Amino acid sequence: MTEIAFGKKVSAAFKDKVITICDELGCDASFLMACMAFETGERFRSNTVNKVSGATGLIQFMPSTAKGLGTTTGKLAAMTEVGRAVF
Repeated sequence: MTEIAFGKKVSAAFKDKVITICDELGCDASFLMACMAFETGERFRSNTVNKVSGATGLIQFMPSTAKGLGTTTGKLAAMTEVGRAVF
């Protein structure tokens, strides 16, 4: 299995999803993992919320950005870490 930054802190399914996404985008999976580690305080939880800005999720979508994408931060927080809605 491919080694990536913070790979031991997440499930195999999470790691596989990150690798798949990064392969499709042509970027380094360790860079995306580092971004998510920073944004979630290394918790890698989709329901991580910034108490000041309201930004939510693994890469901290602002409420206005979520709205512009046709969703809400509440819906983003309700997703599993590999992107399946749980509501």
